[in-house]
Amino acid sequence: MKVVLYTFLILLSSHVYSGVDSDSSNQLSDLTPLEWKNRIIIANTVENPAELIAQFENQTTGINERVIVWFIIQPKQVLTNYQGNLAVRFASNIQKTYQLKQGEVVLIGKDGGVKSSRQYLDLTTTFGEIDAMPMRLQEMRRNPFS
Repeated sequence: MKVVLYTFLILLSSHVYSGVDSDSSNQLSDLTPLEWKNRIIIANTVENPAELIAQFENQTTGINERVIVWFIIQPKQVLTNYQGNLAVRFASNIQKTYQLKQGEVVLIGKDGGVKSSRQYLDLTTTFGEIDAMPMRLQEMRRNPFS
């Protein structure tokens, strides 16, 4: 029973880390908690977010295989496939960190570095860029079906 209690406490304490608001129910306030776990696509203040969402939804398999979390930052909301909650200040923190221009779409690698930036979403090109990255090549060698 003590082992179960200690395991629970360790798991509980592991959710208190940089990038998550400790006072707001573990809401994501920046991308730090996603580093080394996910690749990120951020689209900033795009004219037609519904078009981007349709593109993401049409490529769900490719997005899942490449472990991509996407965010579409709009003036009054953030649209995303992220499963958790976002902090109120998430969009402003992302803006400060990445200095995004209106309409810009940025690919961020698992290491947290910006890998590419363009003024439109092109998932075919983005998947090609990801698939050429050393970490992705290792992933594909370990699991040839991803």
